[in-house]
Amino acid sequence: MAAYENVTDWTCRHCVGEADGTRFLAQVDLPHSSVRCYVAVSDRLRTLILAFTGSNLDNLRTFLTDLDIRASPWPPEAPAAWVHAGFLASTLDGAPSILVALRMHTAAYPDYEIAITGHSLGAAQAVLFTTYLVAREPTWAARLQVYTYGEPRVGNVAFAQYYTSLRVLTHRAVNRGDVVPHVPFQAWGFHHHGVEVWIRQGDGQVVVCPGTEHTACSMSLPATQWSVLDHFNYWGAVSYSRPNNFAWNIPVEQPGVVQTIRLPHNNGGTWPSTTLTH
Repeated sequence: MAAYENVTDWTCRHCVGEADGTRFLAQVDLPHSSVRCYVAVSDRLRTLILAFTGSNLDNLRTFLTDLDIRASPWPPEAPAAWVHAGFLASTLDGAPSILVALRMHTAAYPDYEIAITGHSLGAAQAVLFTTYLVAREPTWAARLQVYTYGEPRVGNVAFAQYYTSLRVLTHRAVNRGDVVPHVPFQAWGFHHHGVEVWIRQGDGQVVVCPGTEHTACSMSLPATQWSVLDHFNYWGAVSYSRPNNFAWNIPVEQPGVVQTIRLPHNNGGTWPSTTLTH
């Protein structure tokens, strides 16, 4: 995963060559904090990249962040919204420093898109920082693209609706039975934002589900099919963060044709299907 590794070390089929021309610009790594990210630039894609790391197997603080599931009212622009207290506190710890770094490099690349990404805890932080960012740089919203992987639920329905109202292009990828996107539970008031991109159980087809909590995507799986291993294997890249920040990439994918199925919204409407060869 981009948020854990040196992109020059990638070996998975979909990764090799895609990072060509990507250069590291800055890292934000605050002491006594569970937020860690870096800024990079791809001249080939004309894109600045802000990538957040996820929960670290060797960093207790990240797991304490995950466990603090109290509801924190936020953002102030959405009075009915609340979010996961641990995710919010960790994001706000680093947000001012991240914003300074991003403003500096955005000034150097004024016509580049800005892609914000993260895996696991980093996915939640990516969404919360995007919300923070748009409130301070509203003219950037049209330049932003958010891609999350294995994202847990971040807040309640009101937050999901508010985030959607920002009109930031967002795709939330879920790999097969990845357990993390199913927590914290809906019964506790948590609710996903859209759009979900589900790597379907069994055949590996990619299903795009608009809206929130679409019952034809990962929500269609019973709890008996949720998997921790699926959380660490997205499109053939298996990542485990280690004490020295080295992560293994193990290509496990199979070649073939992936049918991308775009499902209708829960309230109707249809999207066309496309076929991708890899």
